[in-house]
Amino acid sequence: MKNIQIIEPAQNCTYDIFSIDDESFNLIFPNNQDIEFNDDLFQRLSETVALDLSNLLWKNRVSKKDVQGIDGTLFYDMPEKKQFYPTEKDNEAIRSF
Repeated sequence: MKNIQIIEPAQNCTYDIFSIDDESFNLIFPNNQDIEFNDDLFQRLSETVALDLSNLLWKNRVSKKDVQGIDGTLFYDMPEKKQFYPTEKDNEAIRSF
């Protein structure tokens, strides 16, 4: 099982973490990427597959106290963040200080 943190622009976003099986994780995050954006996910996969994956994900919320690592980050409705993740890998993010 892999853990995915969901980040979205709502002011009440709680940055929840959800667990998903390895095969589904690899559909969301192909090619060893660990960053994905919902619009890219829906464009890359059929809408049906992307919705099925989303529904599977929402059923498996994990308490942050129980999380032993975050394997991927899924951004919803935040295309402005794409510029910081050109390789879709967190360790290669553009960090401006």
